[in-house]
Amino acid sequence: MDITVTEAANHGWIVKLGACDVPFRSQADAGLFVERLQERLDAPHELPMLQLHQAVTQPAQHRT
Repeated sequence: MDITVTEAANHGWIVKLGACDVPFRSQADAGLFVERLQERLDAPHELPMLQLHQAVTQPAQHRT
């Protein structure tokens, strides 16, 4: 994910997350947001275990 911090023209800061812009009042607030976001992105993530489904109906018995 591309994350950048730029100064806004109207006295603020913008954190750009790809195509998404998040405004902040101060550079410090923007920096803290980026730090926390990066920590979360870098954190280990476990994939949920695949749960096998049990049959709801009995198998069909064919007569010969």
